Amino acid sequence: MLDVRVALPCHPITRQPVVGTAIFHEKTGIIEDKTGDRIAFTGSVNETVQGWMSNGETFTVFKSWTPNVEYVDEEDRSFAMYWADRAERIRTYDVPTAVRLDLLRFLPPDDQLPARLQQTPKVEPDPIIPPEPIALPVPLHDWDQERTDFWQRVRTAARDAKGGIWVGEATSPVEAWPHQRRAFLRMYGEVPDHAPRLLIADEVGLGKTVQAGLLVRQAWLAGRLRRAIILAPKNVRGD
Repeated sequence: MLDVRVALPCHPITRQPVVGTAIFHEKTGIIEDKTGDRIAFTGSVNETVQGWMSNGETFTVFKSWTPNVEYVDEEDRSFAMYWADRAERIRTYDVPTAVRLDLLRFLPPDDQLPARLQQTPKVEPDPIIPPEPIALPVPLHDWDQERTDFWQRVRTAARDAKGGIWVGEATSPVEAWPHQRRAFLRMYGEVPDHAPRLLIADEVGLGKTVQAGLLVRQAWLAGRLRRAIILAPKNVRGD
């Protein structure tokens, strides 16, 4: 499920690893879903006191479904170059090859290692480990069924009289303004057993269409609206 490669600085001409304190410090990644959309990220956030108080840290993310797709493609090409061992100053090896070539000999000298690696580890007696219990097989989680159940709950949540009044807005791409929510409550929430009667006469640009749309969407999801007729002049329809 996971492939790992070891990266070492190398001489640009001989392509042989070199001894020194330099490391391959780049941090980047590409994540792709089953539809082919990709996210590329580069940078790091150092989660230490030094990082939070003194360092300058950056973390950049690009998405393939935006006009900046070329940044994602460039990170993809760069990662592929390192992975295929085609970089000029970096050699990459799979783990078995790195072990076979004894690449640990390219570590810095002992006096240049961090102090925590120079200390002689304290030898503790081997603990008495009880035998491991026999693990029973764990059934695989059915994520497709969970997604189906979740969207079924969303589809019927508006019918819940105890808390489903905002499902229409929550599942729409519009975030209503306070005055639009107040108008929606007057049309939908105050007299649930009777058809609402309200004239919306706000100024231009205050979102009368959104107010009416919230009412229609919520009423439809809640089963309180079965048929609707919308009368609009031709210049509004855009046809």
